[in-house]
Amino acid sequence: MADYRDRLQGKMEKEEESRESSLPPSPYGPIGSTPGDVGAVQRQEGREGPQFFAAFAATLGNLVMGTCIGWSSPAGPLLAKPEEEDGFSLSDDENSWVGCLMPAGALLGGQVGGLLMTKLGRKGAMMTGAAMFAVSYLLLVVAPNVWVIYVGRFCTGVCTGICSIVCPVYVAETATASRRGFLGSCVQLMVTFGVMLVIVVGVCGSWRWISISCLVMIVVWMIALIFVPETPAHYLSQKKYREARESLEWLRGTVHVDQEYQDILKSVEESAKLSAGLGDLFSSSNLAPFIISLWLMLGQQFSGMNAVMFYCVSIFQQSGSSLNSNVANIIVSGVMI
Repeated sequence: MADYRDRLQGKMEKEEESRESSLPPSPYGPIGSTPGDVGAVQRQEGREGPQFFAAFAATLGNLVMGTCIGWSSPAGPLLAKPEEEDGFSLSDDENSWVGCLMPAGALLGGQVGGLLMTKLGRKGAMMTGAAMFAVSYLLLVVAPNVWVIYVGRFCTGVCTGICSIVCPVYVAETATASRRGFLGSCVQLMVTFGVMLVIVVGVCGSWRWISISCLVMIVVWMIALIFVPETPAHYLSQKKYREARESLEWLRGTVHVDQEYQDILKSVEESAKLSAGLGDLFSSSNLAPFIISLWLMLGQQFSGMNAVMFYCVSIFQQSGSSLNSNVANIIVSGVMI
């Protein structure tokens, strides 16, 4: 009889467990919990606003980079004017140096950017790049002769190289996987907005005011950077675990970031264990993507895109077009956007 009672009780308990597991989760918290506890659980997804603002702050650097790329197009013809009209009577050869010194500086800037990211972090590298940009554009604003213009253009090229490395990395390391593609595409979009900015300001007819407008954008960029954190990945690489957690919570707008935190930590630890060399580029898994990326970059540069952006106003002036060269330049930059 006792055995039958035990089996009956066990059967009833199993039926009760089965019925409870089939019920939907209760919208109420357990007895003794407060309404705030339940709300916190329901808000685990967080907010996307912080990561969008962080991406905007970083890509302002790409906008400034775009101003540097497009600067010589409206400024070149103005520099060719006589000194009575605030120019330096530059010849075509001298104007060509104004354009080409920027990409020459960018060759060095890419290496400097990688070093700054390692030593100062992504945010620190951007702040340093912004300060260098400000000094470079200040040289262009006060330039008393063409040699200072040359130095300023080379220095802005170095800063351009820094931004081309650091800003995309910051965006990639702060964006969620679902938003990384969209926010990453904003990097190049902001470059084209920067090109458009200097071209529009160039209509005023003063290369010094073009540089001043670029300085204003640098100040806006630096102010925006004050309000965003360093990337969690960099903090973890420096073993600053508390700071990494706080950064991730700020970027996601929630304290419920355990899984993503662990994923980033695992990725950083695995990367630290790996060693890479030049020979790895030619491994079977890397060679095809490397060739495709290199071919795309070569195609972009050999298309003459930079030459058109550097000297667009001069090209339309010398073509004899009835359309105002500055208007034509604005149309070209609008198409790029």
